[in-house]
Amino acid sequence: METPSLYRPILRKSWLITKKFKSLWFFGIFATLVSSGGEYEIISRAVYNPSGGGFFNDIINSFRLGINNGLTMAGGHLWQNIWLSLTQNTQSMLTAIIILVAAVAVTLFIVWLTTVSQIGIIRNVALADKNKKISINEGISFGNANFWPVLLSNIVLRVILFALFWIIGKELLFLHKTGLWGIIAYYVSFILFVIITLLVSFIIKYQIYYLLLKKQSFIDSFKSAWKLFIKNWLISLEMALLMFLVYLVMAFISLFISAVLWALFFSIVPIYLSILPFAVKLALAGLSVVLSVVIAIFIASITTTFQWTGWTILFNKLDGGDEESKIARLSQQIQQIPDYLGKK
Repeated sequence: METPSLYRPILRKSWLITKKFKSLWFFGIFATLVSSGGEYEIISRAVYNPSGGGFFNDIINSFRLGINNGLTMAGGHLWQNIWLSLTQNTQSMLTAIIILVAAVAVTLFIVWLTTVSQIGIIRNVALADKNKKISINEGISFGNANFWPVLLSNIVLRVILFALFWIIGKELLFLHKTGLWGIIAYYVSFILFVIITLLVSFIIKYQIYYLLLKKQSFIDSFKSAWKLFIKNWLISLEMALLMFLVYLVMAFISLFISAVLWALFFSIVPIYLSILPFAVKLALAGLSVVLSVVIAIFIASITTTFQWTGWTILFNKLDGGDEESKIARLSQQIQQIPDYLGKK
């Protein structure tokens, strides 16, 4: 009745690789920004709040409000006022332009760094899984060589997520005043929304693997990802739930350590070091903050490395043969119980 486990070997090997190849942690730090989206975002509903407008809607509303206020303050003649500012208050306008250019440059750098880190961690994990040597420099070079198709995949994912969040937010505004049936309709549509979003997230994730590890074109990789997901949708969901549990555990550990650090400062330090000057106490408070941030980044880096390692190993298994989900294996075991008892 015993059937080979799919996830235990993956989780065990993922931890061994994460622990052994510490250079992966460098990519994990920045790949965390990419991993904050996708299926973990949907499962946790971290950026969407049914009682409010959601993170994306807040951004849009703030942007629209800023434009409206700007036009109002400009008296409805925006371009005329910009020209007057350039000719009459050049220094202030140049300062604003420099700040804007710097902000755009920082944003582009972050996009490049996170995308390259995502590519680098996938490439190096795939090599580590084969017991080959890896390096940060080679991972960055590989990331630069494959930057644009992966960036396009991430943009497609974010655009679809944005559209879905926007649609469900608009639907909430329409249905919240329609009574019980409106509430039911909203939550039914929200379930459908989660399903669609998870589907897109898994397909894009598999597409990136086909782009990087199988060297397929953008369109071919999407087709291959679709076929792989349709064949293994239940395994994909089970893996996402497992990785989400890992994320919750590591997040709890991070919060617990931060709480301990702050408890030490606010309880022990005032009691035993009350004679210290205010500046010293302020420095100790700053040290607590810095330690909390460093520990949080460290734990997030390890968590992201572990998650991408697990997904990479799973992708190689799914692409290389047939695998069964845990639910399917349990179902088979239950069906074999009568035969097993009959033999007894």
